Amino acid sequence: MISHLKKIRTEENASVIVISALLLAILIGFMGLAIDISYAFYARTKMQSAADASALGAASSLANGGSIENALLTAQSLSAGNGFSNGSSSVITTPTIPPGPNPDGSVPSYSNDTSYARVKISQNIPLFFAPVIGFSNTWAIQVNAVAGIKSSPACLVTIAGFTINGTNIANLNNCSAAIGRNLQATNQSKIVISGTGSTSVFNGGSINCNSCSPTPVSKSGTLPTLPVVNIPTGLSPVVDPTCSNHICQPGIYNAQLILNKGVSYTFTSGFYLFNNGISTNSAIVTSAPNGVTLYVAANQPIDLSGTLNLSAQTPSGCTPGSGILIYQSPSTITSFALAGSKDQLNFNGIIDLPSLDIKVSGTSSNLTLNGSIIAHSLDLNGNMSPSASSNSCNNFISENKVSLFQ
Repeated sequence: MISHLKKIRTEENASVIVISALLLAILIGFMGLAIDISYAFYARTKMQSAADASALGAASSLANGGSIENALLTAQSLSAGNGFSNGSSSVITTPTIPPGPNPDGSVPSYSNDTSYARVKISQNIPLFFAPVIGFSNTWAIQVNAVAGIKSSPACLVTIAGFTINGTNIANLNNCSAAIGRNLQATNQSKIVISGTGSTSVFNGGSINCNSCSPTPVSKSGTLPTLPVVNIPTGLSPVVDPTCSNHICQPGIYNAQLILNKGVSYTFTSGFYLFNNGISTNSAIVTSAPNGVTLYVAANQPIDLSGTLNLSAQTPSGCTPGSGILIYQSPSTITSFALAGSKDQLNFNGIIDLPSLDIKVSGTSSNLTLNGSIIAHSLDLNGNMSPSASSNSCNNFISENKVSLFQ
């Protein structure tokens, strides 16, 4: 009996050794597979960084006036400099300008835009332990990156300062504030940006806005160049310079246009030149569907009171900043008031008044702006909610920078 028990114990020990050996081999195999997978993901991260750098370099070359050919060469050079040289160690680097469709077949809005660059990098990564347990000895990896110009539309732009008082809030939706000098916010007043946007204070101006969100950034440089309107050729004096039938026509107004209080007017689409100023005088004014451009000569009066629903005339093939609704040529700096408590102002386009110190007052400004307002200075004593226009022509672009889009 004792001999028989010893024999069984010996057989059990042998079985445990065999099973342990098998389990150890499997464990080592999975550990090796984990090492291979970790190495593949490490290689993919490096490859993605190389693709990002290549796409950004190509887009920067395009943004600086380089040819498509030079941008493609830049992409290849940067990819090689980051360890992924085309044709070496199964690496394939493919830069394309314009970027074309996405790898999944979807078509982005910039697919045919030659200011964007796409870079694809692929490589068969060698595996070391996976083949031992029956897997392939390589892992095919491909990455993709797209870079191009990202424009930052600015809803609020001042050549000089921006002041906001009391508990008022400037709510900016998907756009930025560009302040030429000082930013002053008293009590609980602030600039709040929803979505994409920032507040930049140029010329090293002072910043006093503890509640602003996001935190304003000081910049030593000057404001970007402001948009300018040129008077088109072929304009002639209008036949009815007083809009007596309550329909105003585009053309030249040599006398100041003063509308009748409380009366409804329609501005037909086109370009208006007011050589002696304009006063909406608390009228009800609407622009025709294709929009208008109102050009006021230098040092002439501007009154935008009443209920106004005006949209900019957008030129064919327009560029950002060209959809200007109201513009005054360079003038002596003067003051201009928008009484929000009694006026209902809805503007779609760029209000380009760089020679006016604008003060918006009232418990509620009732001023909505889908576009940009440019002033010499802006003093906000009421709330306002500007937002970026879906048509980029109706926005002043405060910054252009090369960014990754994929």
